[in-house]
Amino acid sequence: MKKTYIRNVIIGIFLSFTFISCQIFQSKEIPKVIDPSYSTYNNSGEKGYEVTFGLSQEAEPIFLIINKIKHPISSENKNGLVYKVKVIAETRKIENHKVEGTSEENGIIFRVKGQEVYKPIRFTLK
Repeated sequence: MKKTYIRNVIIGIFLSFTFISCQIFQSKEIPKVIDPSYSTYNNSGEKGYEVTFGLSQEAEPIFLIINKIKHPISSENKNGLVYKVKVIAETRKIENHKVEGTSEENGIIFRVKGQEVYKPIRFTLK
């Protein structure tokens, strides 16, 4: 009984240490987001958001989530470490345009070592 208890405690400590070290390592891979902001636009039948943010280091953001809309980020949106993304919320110009909704809060999804990692961001309205 005593040996089983000690063994379980040692295994629990080892697993906790492994989990914590993986979380710390993964958080180093995700850069800081600098000056996240957005503004709204309404141009002749098209409504949406123009989102701007910078990164502290080179990374691979793949999705932007703003006001429950999940929008892909492409390389055309990148200028150095600054991203400018135009998120279309509603349009009459583009036929069959579908907005991908999500239940997640505002944030950015990064690709880190083949996995998608969500980082919540508080965007400010310009």
